[in-house]
Amino acid sequence: MWKRRCLATWAGIGLLALAPAWAIVNGTIVSEARYAARFPWAVALVGKESGGVCTAQLIAPDWVLTAEQWIPHPLEQVFDFFSNAENLEKITPPWLHFRIMTPTPVSMHKGTLIDYRLRMRMIPLRWRTEIRDWNPPFSFVDEQLSGPYRKWVHTHTFEAVDGGTLCKDQVVYRVPLGRIVHEILVRRDLETIFKYRQEAIRRIFSEANPIPAMGTP
Repeated sequence: MWKRRCLATWAGIGLLALAPAWAIVNGTIVSEARYAARFPWAVALVGKESGGVCTAQLIAPDWVLTAEQWIPHPLEQVFDFFSNAENLEKITPPWLHFRIMTPTPVSMHKGTLIDYRLRMRMIPLRWRTEIRDWNPPFSFVDEQLSGPYRKWVHTHTFEAVDGGTLCKDQVVYRVPLGRIVHEILVRRDLETIFKYRQEAIRRIFSEANPIPAMGTP
């Protein structure tokens, strides 16, 4: 069984947010009260047509996007796939023209610097991230040092669940010009990117296909 859940949330202090009581599981909206307890800051989910990604309201400079997806493979194998920087190209939409500029294989550890090249809305961009935290096979954090966002901190966590692995993403980010740019451009782009990412992950790890080559450099 495949489980997929994505949501973008508002981030703020001292303001009450409405917690969702439902989620998207296997592409179907279902009642899921336990998510409300786990994600009390979430606003609401949009339908599956948007790939299971939430809308958000800005009440602080930072936006928070979270996603989770269950993969029917062991924790160590899943972590190895995601912690291999070269695999990022496989789960990124081709229209971003995403390429790793750092010589491969990339040795992953705390303090590793990785340079990327991509195009967003036909604008060529450079992106540098640093591995800020490294805790295999349970989590790692990458943070943008330079790139299109004013802030981008991506936390990846992995948990053995139901014979497979529950992968969670939390991205805390800030965009130039704030709400206007977020609503017109960034939110839609991230919805599309994360929808593609989850479908690519599902396809790569599908039980109908061979297990992809693993192994962190």
